[in-house]
Amino acid sequence: SQFVNEELPGLLVRRPEFQLGNVEESIVQALLEVHEDLEGVTHMPYGKRLLDASLSGTTCAVLVLKDSRLYVGSVGDSRVVLGRSRGSKFVAEELVRDHKPDLADEYDRILASGGDVRVIPGDVASRIYVRGLHYPGLAMSRSLGDLEAHKVGCSAEAETCAIQVTPEMKFVVLASDGVWDFLTSQEVVTLVSRYPRSEVETAAEALCREAYRRWNANGSIIDDITAI
Repeated sequence: SQFVNEELPGLLVRRPEFQLGNVEESIVQALLEVHEDLEGVTHMPYGKRLLDASLSGTTCAVLVLKDSRLYVGSVGDSRVVLGRSRGSKFVAEELVRDHKPDLADEYDRILASGGDVRVIPGDVASRIYVRGLHYPGLAMSRSLGDLEAHKVGCSAEAETCAIQVTPEMKFVVLASDGVWDFLTSQEVVTLVSRYPRSEVETAAEALCREAYRRWNANGSIIDDITAI
């Protein structure tokens, strides 16, 4: 994730599609490019290898505000949620879907690529496996890195959307699956809406603390919890 965080912004704004105003396509191509870079680094000689993305990788959620439009792209199961005001209340609007292996189109692609989607005993998540084997066990159908899973149908191609900014759009939350596993999109928007614009960092910290509290209450191993 650190590699992607460092490389992606520069790749994105240098894309010719971005310069021509096609922001959605620039997001798609930049994410594919950074995935290829992860593959290249992994295949370097051992002594020169900065990292190994064979069995490790990351989700990625991208948000670009340009000319009064929001452009969103996502790979994996991080989520981007918009908070809209409706009178005295705030309503959550999910701008991207979670890429899970049991979604019909994702499932079909994985099986057609020689993979399998299973829930193993004691687990609750559908995961990608090489057919007949017990690895890699990735719980999302799109990612950057995770090269072994990409051999059997995992994808680095982002899904995108673009929406015009309007006055009732008050904030956007980008967060990893460690937030969404125990909080609904509406719960997140309601929590964040309690904080003024001057306290956005405080709101993000409060959201992460609440996610952490719920993981602990559930007695689970705590997944990555990141929110902006």
